[in-house]
Amino acid sequence: MNAKYWFFIVSIILMGLILGACIPNIFAAPVTSDFDLASTAIAQTVTARQTEAFIQTLQAELTRVVQPTQPANTATPQSPTATAIVNTPTAVPPTPTNVPPTPVPPTPTATPIPCYWAKFVSDVTVPDGSDYYPGDKFTKTWRIKNYGTCTWSSDFDLVFTNGNAMNGTAVVDLNKTVYPGESVDVSVDLVAPSTTGSYTGYWMLRASNGVIFGLGPNQDKAFWAQIDVIKKIEIDPNSPLDFAASYNAATWRSTKGSITPNGDYDYTNGSILETSSPKIEKDRQEDEPSLVMIPSDGTGGIISGEYPAVNIKDGDHLTALLACGNDQPKCDVMFQINYSVNGGATKNLGSWTEAYEGNWTHVDIDLSDLAGKSVKFTLLVSNNGSSKDDRVVWVAPKIIR
Repeated sequence: MNAKYWFFIVSIILMGLILGACIPNIFAAPVTSDFDLASTAIAQTVTARQTEAFIQTLQAELTRVVQPTQPANTATPQSPTATAIVNTPTAVPPTPTNVPPTPVPPTPTATPIPCYWAKFVSDVTVPDGSDYYPGDKFTKTWRIKNYGTCTWSSDFDLVFTNGNAMNGTAVVDLNKTVYPGESVDVSVDLVAPSTTGSYTGYWMLRASNGVIFGLGPNQDKAFWAQIDVIKKIEIDPNSPLDFAASYNAATWRSTKGSITPNGDYDYTNGSILETSSPKIEKDRQEDEPSLVMIPSDGTGGIISGEYPAVNIKDGDHLTALLACGNDQPKCDVMFQINYSVNGGATKNLGSWTEAYEGNWTHVDIDLSDLAGKSVKFTLLVSNNGSSKDDRVVWVAPKIIR
């Protein structure tokens, strides 16, 4: 219980004791003499003093009881009248949170660039899977970048390492200086094997000190030439000739050399391919077997295909539709059909100029004058000075009987 309340209760009790001691005497006292009054006054005084002493003693005792216990070993003694108890909270240090250190990535170590290192850029000629007939000659050219830190001198070589050499020279001089970061075209003349199938030859570079190097992170990978040797199609000389369907039976040439149909668009060396869905100028879509031809570049550039001889009958007609390919705005060419009879001199059967002007040419030639003769036909396109955009189409070229 609070000390304030104890003090109040004790005070009430003391007051009751004092009153109890005095009041009976007041009301019970008889009429007395002066001596008796004096005696009574003395007794009351003594009693009052005793009571006061008792009260003081009791107050002191109560004060001692309710005083807070003084802490030991205190430099300054507490005042005896201080009764307030102050509960000062003890400061508790915060528990540290274990925060993991931020990981610091290791400083990467620079990988030194090798001295001799090559990087393949592109196949300039003869992309993988090109078709050739047995014995066809062709030139394979790669574009290779000097990816290392050392200069390639003219004493470096292109060397055959393994696979099928395709009758190529095993060592070809580079004959050029190639600085780091520069690219160079390296070439080798090859001949298609005599039997049909797929063939691959692997090649690398050799430094002047004899170190052989190539592609890949370890500079040990070769680049290659891969071709398919196909069988020439034999045609029946007594049947009407379909030039598109029999294109593999023809011998194709340009001013750059022999050409084998391989599905590529080659505006430098010339190319030939067959398609059943060509698109010609004015965005016209065709759906008949056709030939797409590109002449070789440069002055006098051509593409030509000579077909085996066929026997012409009376009433035969040679028909075709001639046009520039779609989206070839600078197309400007000369179409020609030539022929030779019984292995004689070549003559012109007809010539037609075509440009990208939204028109095309229908050809229908009566061959009755050649009836009974064995005739070789040649389809030819010349570039009129440049092969830029000279992708042209022979739509459904054939002999109708």
